[in-house]
Amino acid sequence: MSDWEPHRRRYGGTLAGDLQTDANPLRRGADRVQAWTGRLLLLLAALLLPWAAFAAGSSAYHAAVHSSHAQAADRHPATATTTGRPDTMTGAPLVPVPVRITDPGHHPYAALTRVRPGTPVGTRLPVYVDNHSGRIVPPPHDARLQTAAMAVTSTALVGGLLVWAALRLLGVVVDRWRLVRWQREWRVVEPLWSAESHGRPDKGRS
Repeated sequence: MSDWEPHRRRYGGTLAGDLQTDANPLRRGADRVQAWTGRLLLLLAALLLPWAAFAAGSSAYHAAVHSSHAQAADRHPATATTTGRPDTMTGAPLVPVPVRITDPGHHPYAALTRVRPGTPVGTRLPVYVDNHSGRIVPPPHDARLQTAAMAVTSTALVGGLLVWAALRLLGVVVDRWRLVRWQREWRVVEPLWSAESHGRPDKGRS
């Protein structure tokens, strides 16, 4: 046995030891039930977690695609040209400035947008405008990949925590089972043990 074998058994072998099944006569039925149930839980986790993560990611991706299409249907791109100088005394990163919106198929009209201080007059800015009001609105937000990745990661984390909790609960239940059986067996053995101990002569006496 190598020098690190006892340390491996003490610190790293708890779960592995619980999942072992061998012919050791000291391993009781409770030990084997815990071992095989733990193996079954790990097998189910290995089979179901990837499928659940894929399903969650696919569902989140399609939901994000639908949301992106809905946003794109309510707005369209246009060009804004600044017609005034932004206020440079506020210290804010973005300040309001009047612009002229050039929208294909519509007459130019005035609006307000926010730009960085120091933006010169006549600067052309790509913007999105609302199809109904003509106001400048944020561009469609395409978060398909981010949403799918978050769904996959969250599902994997939650699934892993559930498996860990199930293994811990299994250990608690089996330990209580072991204790009950040990107490029942001890009530049978203890009188015999006590009688044999009291009837044994004291070796220290002559």
